[in-house]
Amino acid sequence: MRSKDDEFGLQRRRRRKNLLGDLPSRSERVHLHARAFSPDAGGKERKLCLVAFVLLPLREFLERLRGHPLPSQDARRGRHIEGREGRTRRARDGKGERQPAGRVGGTIHRDEDSRHWPPRRPTESAAYDKEPHPRVRGCGRRGDAIKTLFAAPGPRGLKVRGVASQVRAVILAAGEGLRLRPFTLTRPKVMLPVAGRPILEYVIEALKENGITDITMVIGYQRERIQSYFENGRRFGVSITYSVQAKQLGTAHALLQAKGAAVDGPVLVLPGDNIVDPDTLRVLLERWKKDRSAMVVTFSPNPSKYGVVKLEGDAVERITEKPTASASDLINTGIYLFEPKIFEMCEWAVKSSRFDLTDVLEVLIERGEKIQGIEIEGHWLDIVYPWDILTVNAKILQRVAGRMAGTVEQGAVISGPVAVGKGTIIRSGSYIRGPAVIGEGCDLGPNVVVFPSSSIGNNVVISPFTEVRNSVIHNNVAIGGSSYIANSVIDDGTVIRTHFVTHHGDRVMMVEGDLIPVSDLGAIIGDSCTFAPQCVVAPGVVVGRRARFDGPTHVTRDIPNEAIVL
Repeated sequence: MRSKDDEFGLQRRRRRKNLLGDLPSRSERVHLHARAFSPDAGGKERKLCLVAFVLLPLREFLERLRGHPLPSQDARRGRHIEGREGRTRRARDGKGERQPAGRVGGTIHRDEDSRHWPPRRPTESAAYDKEPHPRVRGCGRRGDAIKTLFAAPGPRGLKVRGVASQVRAVILAAGEGLRLRPFTLTRPKVMLPVAGRPILEYVIEALKENGITDITMVIGYQRERIQSYFENGRRFGVSITYSVQAKQLGTAHALLQAKGAAVDGPVLVLPGDNIVDPDTLRVLLERWKKDRSAMVVTFSPNPSKYGVVKLEGDAVERITEKPTASASDLINTGIYLFEPKIFEMCEWAVKSSRFDLTDVLEVLIERGEKIQGIEIEGHWLDIVYPWDILTVNAKILQRVAGRMAGTVEQGAVISGPVAVGKGTIIRSGSYIRGPAVIGEGCDLGPNVVVFPSSSIGNNVVISPFTEVRNSVIHNNVAIGGSSYIANSVIDDGTVIRTHFVTHHGDRVMMVEGDLIPVSDLGAIIGDSCTFAPQCVVAPGVVVGRRARFDGPTHVTRDIPNEAIVL
């Protein structure tokens, strides 16, 4: 019976024989190797020796190195590791739950179908994440790295990883977001928190998932908030440089600000205020045809809010910005892949007072150049109005995994995927039903109820007998007891005293002169507001920042910034 070392050697010789084909045998190659460097050696002998001993093994090594990522930490923990004495031990029980970091005294129920966000990439080599490779012995990270190196390449293939290594991403994050007032009075749109994290963080995470780590970020309005949060990108596993757009004239003008960055390969342009699925970028890199511009399009039930795209085959025939009557349901997502010459086109467009990238694309189409339209069905989430925060938050929470880092007192119940941050206390009698996210340093209860699709920020205090439904509550908010909050968004630093109620229902909202019907909407409350006890807010009411209510009030109309209601 062969030992494992003999088996490994036999497989290695077979693999080498398949690579070398009809080349001479080993003894002949050794003799050929000696003759190849003799003074009278011929050119054919030297070339054959170079191919057999250098180029083929090197090519195999590089292809496997580029075609397969290193295993994740979770995958390493779940493997069987073979020890020196032949024993097989379990590194970690993959079926059980991780022990929470905090003290847990309540009841925790986990759903079997809870998933991660962003979704983990499927790999054809999933078997290598479960069992050790038969050809390599060893344990720990070094052994796992060797196993993965010689595993078969994943479905991304060499094309995607080869393109991604050459791509420089430019994220356009200079906009203000006027239609999202009052939330964008103190922050840029890209820094709006959704499911506990800024929108822009999801964009960076999608790039990193696809191997794109060289990022230029074009910033402008409230740029200090972006720079202080992301810094140089090291904390997120990427490298970030910044370009400033002093005046927000348009997307072509914004892209032109990144011209100073050294760009030798394709340029991936993304809006920083849309949440994009990593699979969307993967499809773009896979389908992109070199030396052509490409744009990502997707289906929308309300195309009139966006640029409508008409395709002929896979080529863009026409782009119409926000038409009154749409001839197509495909819209422009604002995600493009260009060659470096795009900067010259943007410079020409700006000099001609055409400041948007759609203007540049229209000129390219008129010149007869092909613009590749890549249709995707993955997640592309856009926040246009304040109530869109609730919709996008609910969709992202569907992919949040349960995580317990706080303290759950005896008698509290957590059901479904709920992520609880460090230092958070969920007191006795409380009921939290996921999907939901609760930040760090929060104090909930006793007897607080949080229903699905709710996100609670850091340092939030919710007093007893309060109910929260399908709402987004930002950082440093205090909510008094016996309150009811549903389908609402509450910004940073707001203080709400007892018996506060937000009614929810259908409402026609007016934004920049447009009438927009919205269904089942609660309250939109800006930052640093103060509510006296027994305040009631009608459906769809927008309360500006730093508004103050000094007595019990039934709020039936919008309240401007810094208003005082007696």
